[in-house]
Amino acid sequence: MSTGQDSYIPIIMATRLSEQAYLDFDPRLRLLKRVMALEALFSSDTTYGKNSVVPGVQQFIGSSTPIYPGGSAPYIVATTISDLLTLRNKFAHGDVVPPAFLTTPPDPSVSSTNVKSYADVLREVSTALVRACMLRILRDGLVETF
Repeated sequence: MSTGQDSYIPIIMATRLSEQAYLDFDPRLRLLKRVMALEALFSSDTTYGKNSVVPGVQQFIGSSTPIYPGGSAPYIVATTISDLLTLRNKFAHGDVVPPAFLTTPPDPSVSSTNVKSYADVLREVSTALVRACMLRILRDGLVETF
């Protein structure tokens, strides 16, 4: 890195982080890597973390974009993204899942063996947001922008 030969290309970094998330066994690390992928796409030298990802994703894919398209679940970007970044910050700083995220049951339309709490919904939110952003970048020919 000190030689400057490794240029930073956000779309490549986001893709690598997203791919690494699929390979990781620990769900906390998967979530961290997916949010880091979003940060790679939407952060700048002056704006990063929650301050860049929350408005950036909402503007890019739409705040009313459903997390579970085609279903009746009430989860949309605007109502979940801030909580996703809160959970990411907890994991990144060695903390545990906020109790409220664990005690809040998911909407019955998404409840399953793997989705038993709102924290599980947020895990799926991380995947859905990375996917939606990457699909828009590819479909709209925005690779050069990122």
